[in-house]
Amino acid sequence: MNQVVDLDRLTQATRRREFDDGLADFAAGAVILALGLLDWLLFSTAGLAWYATALAKHRALTLAGLLALMLLVVVGAWGARRAIGRIRMSENWRRRGIVRPLRRQIGWPTALAAALTVGGMLAGAATMLANGRIDQDGVLRTLVAAAGVGTGAVYLGIGVSLRIRRYLVVGPAGGVLSALILFSTLSFSAAWLVLGAIWGSLLGASGAWALRQSMASSSESNDG
Repeated sequence: MNQVVDLDRLTQATRRREFDDGLADFAAGAVILALGLLDWLLFSTAGLAWYATALAKHRALTLAGLLALMLLVVVGAWGARRAIGRIRMSENWRRRGIVRPLRRQIGWPTALAAALTVGGMLAGAATMLANGRIDQDGVLRTLVAAAGVGTGAVYLGIGVSLRIRRYLVVGPAGGVLSALILFSTLSFSAAWLVLGAIWGSLLGASGAWALRQSMASSSESNDG
């Protein structure tokens, strides 16, 4: 008997499997939190003073250390992806079915929307600075807030395109909380720390909820 297969729905369901167990949320939240902590340290008064002193005394060593730190973040993100793959290859996870994640999960409409959002916020801040309506600290806070709002746009776009309901909450919530940084009196370094805490907490909660749902679904399947 012939059956009609909706390839679009099949592709969507397959792509959604990458996010069903919440492990991708844990990894992304950890990376964003780590970046927030790193930026807080680097852009703080003490951090800038240490960096200036180290650069003056040991220029080559300091630059090499900074490069190594950046590479460590990249390697950490790659390592988190590999760790997720190993977990999913374990016996308990394998029963749920395994898919190989795409190198790029974000479609071009979502990426474009996020880029336009960030670009619009930065352009607005630059215009307001030129008109004397905000100061340089306001522009720097806008940079941080724009990064968070752009991240929210990305998760909202993924939620819409893949029909992941929790991202329809996480994306807007993270975007709104990130936008509140604009109206704060936080320093540039503290703003990065707050942004990391916002997204680390939201994605951690999202991952925990998804993992619980996935475990419950798997348990029901095994019992059945």
